[in-house]
Amino acid sequence: MKKYRIYLTVFCGLLACLLVCGCGKKKEQDAESSQVIPISAAPEVTPTPELSQINPDAVVTNGNLTMVNEYLARGDSDDSQQ
Repeated sequence: MKKYRIYLTVFCGLLACLLVCGCGKKKEQDAESSQVIPISAAPEVTPTPELSQINPDAVVTNGNLTMVNEYLARGDSDDSQQ
């Protein structure tokens, strides 16, 4: 009878370990169901106007670097709305 109790105790212990180990795992979700935003490596192409078509006040050149202030290039101003 003692061997029966030992075998039963070992069996129940192993069964409990298997049940506990399997319950904590999370299932992996695919990108569509988890609503993950895909990241693209390629940037979007934006149209670049010629510098001659842009307001000269919006263009600043320093050496070989040319920067365009888009706010001035669009011609938006608060004075025109008032």
